[in-house]
Amino acid sequence: MLASSQLVAIPITDPNPTYTYFMLCKKKGEEHYKYKTAKDHNKLELIPFDVLLVIRLSKRWDLGVFKDARLKESKEKVALFFPKENISTNSEEILKLNRLSHENIIKFYGITYDRENQTEMIVLQLPAENLCEYLTKNSKQIEQTDKLNIANDVTSGLEFLHKNNIVHGDLHSRNIFIDNNKRALITNPKIFTVINGHSSMDLLRNKNKICYIDTRLLKNSHKQPDKKSDIYSLAVVMWRIFSDKEPFSNYENNLISLIHEILLQNIREEPTEDTPEKYIAIYTKCWSSDLKNRLTTSDILSELSKGSWQAGEASFFLASQIWARLLPCQLANHPKWVASREVAVRRQPSY
Repeated sequence: MLASSQLVAIPITDPNPTYTYFMLCKKKGEEHYKYKTAKDHNKLELIPFDVLLVIRLSKRWDLGVFKDARLKESKEKVALFFPKENISTNSEEILKLNRLSHENIIKFYGITYDRENQTEMIVLQLPAENLCEYLTKNSKQIEQTDKLNIANDVTSGLEFLHKNNIVHGDLHSRNIFIDNNKRALITNPKIFTVINGHSSMDLLRNKNKICYIDTRLLKNSHKQPDKKSDIYSLAVVMWRIFSDKEPFSNYENNLISLIHEILLQNIREEPTEDTPEKYIAIYTKCWSSDLKNRLTTSDILSELSKGSWQAGEASFFLASQIWARLLPCQLANHPKWVASREVAVRRQPSY
């Protein structure tokens, strides 16, 4: 990639005022580079480094090493990652990242260039904490509706990847993130392929991660993850959402013994007391050793959207169900308009 000092920015007039185009050209003008705008997924955005306020170099074991930064105008937190190799701005792999935009997937903003350190960086959304941290910290305070919404969010993000023929291959509670609006976001493995040269952020095969891996992959380390193995991992995530601990965290024997029991004795974690029966039925199908029993992401979303969820003496509706009912009412100042994810409706049971 060319250094910023070798480029000049030429604004391009566009009849649509919602677009902002820049054509970055070599100073000699013999070659052109186009970058994406806010609404053009076929052009890659080069974010000027001076719009970023870099705070510090950070390291999180769930994300790796990155620069912690903010966008100056919006104050939004972002993470600046150092790609393993120079980025080809017209590469199809990079352009694909622009097209993979979904509300439940970590947002890819574009790339930037640090003139001082002569380095390229990938700009990604920086979530506050991962799912494991969030559940551990708030397990006693999280409402059942919030837990169901998290399960719905994670499944929605995974469904989007699967519809784009992308296998996640590394889904677990430490690479699912929760933002300030309690929205769950999953990582896009394609981004971390560009950053690290592999799709996984965490290669450490510890007990916590082993428990999320499909038994077929544990049996055969040469087998590649597929959509069915993602569904197995999602099932364990769904179990974890209603638990205050990681799967098999109380298991006292060594890792080899745990794998042996998972494979040969087909052991799985037991449901927690406050988990709805219908929810248990969904994830137990999904971690079944019989692949025919495993649901698709679309099946899971359909099951999660059916009716109300019983919990003690109240019935709960998912926020997504409420939005669907109020969709025709999305008018400014309409008395039924709901704009927040903090929506949870309880009603007394009918006797």
